[in-house]
Amino acid sequence: MKKFILTILLSLTTFVVFAQKPMVSFTVPEIKERNRMQFGTTEWETIKQQEYWVIYTVRYDFMTMYFFKWGESKNFMCTQATSSDELATEMFKNIINTYHNLGDNKFLHKENNLLVQYKYDEDLKSHSFIYFDPNGKKIFND
Repeated sequence: MKKFILTILLSLTTFVVFAQKPMVSFTVPEIKERNRMQFGTTEWETIKQQEYWVIYTVRYDFMTMYFFKWGESKNFMCTQATSSDELATEMFKNIINTYHNLGDNKFLHKENNLLVQYKYDEDLKSHSFIYFDPNGKKIFND
């Protein structure tokens, strides 16, 4: 029974992760509205650093963070992180199928030129997927 419940929770988490596309070059209201409409995300926190600030949300074992430079209205990077090996494996498989491998755990999206880099932090036992587009190109065609 315990294994069955864990399988269901992992499936739900995986569904949420794959549905939540990373957003680069968006404003805070655009990010919050899209996440609220598509995923029901209403809880956001803010981290303030010297050179940038971050809004982030956590769902299950999955965190999404949007990074902004001070004075800029659009984010320059999105990071998705999880400590779940199973979830990270599924995310990585999805990236391999939709991105072009550039080597050194970096991938380029085949259609929108969004870059993603995978990193594993041994100290935190956490997998992270860092999405960015140096040109600030939007990834959705609205």
